[in-house]
Amino acid sequence: MTVHVHHGDVPRWANYGWMVEVDIQSKKAIRKNYAMGRFMHEGNYCMSDQKTVYLMDDDGPGAFFKFVADKAGSYEEGQLYAFKFASGDRGEWIPLPRERDSLIYARDMAFKRGANIFIRMEDIELGNDGLFYITETGKDSINLAGAIELGGKVAPWLEKHHLGNGVYDDTYGRLLTFNPETNQLKVYLEGGEAKTDKSIHLSNPDNLALDLKRNQLVIHEDINGLSGGRNPKGTSHWINEIYVLDLSIA
Repeated sequence: MTVHVHHGDVPRWANYGWMVEVDIQSKKAIRKNYAMGRFMHEGNYCMSDQKTVYLMDDDGPGAFFKFVADKAGSYEEGQLYAFKFASGDRGEWIPLPRERDSLIYARDMAFKRGANIFIRMEDIELGNDGLFYITETGKDSINLAGAIELGGKVAPWLEKHHLGNGVYDDTYGRLLTFNPETNQLKVYLEGGEAKTDKSIHLSNPDNLALDLKRNQLVIHEDINGLSGGRNPKGTSHWINEIYVLDLSIA
């Protein structure tokens, strides 16, 4: 079904937060793809089948979404899914209602169906190994109580950051891997202080760039705060660093 949203029948805020399709030749917006849901769209990855799109939700609480178009090459109509761990580190995709009111509140609808809660999923890249690399930026003292009350399940690696009463202090964030064949989602590299050089802190990873030829992943920080070693010692202004990760090293 095609979902139409107009100022006349929904609040103005409901016209923001959608994925916009752009013609790169004319540099003009073609449409808002309402079927992909309304949330904090950040990174996304369109698969070669021209139907499947993995969608990042840059919010805390946030969800992990997948969209599958009804017709290859057209993203205007299709099914939106949310990720939920099913057994261990392997998950399943929960279909969400295709009605307009559900898509406007896509994240809440996902949590009501037991989807997992993440803290600021930002960027996604597909590696030579067939795995997706995903940045979960994290955030200081974020309250997830509302999402939990709706029915959302906090990602297992976040539990160690629970301060109580639904508040989580995910200071550094992390790099995740996702296997689209098995739906395995797990932590690849935790942010924080390096074991050997205490002056190095991988903090709040955000944008990714993948050098397929060299098999290297470039990780850009977007720090949320200055505490915990996220800023180099002796500095008072915000400093974001760039790391290069050789994916050939275990």
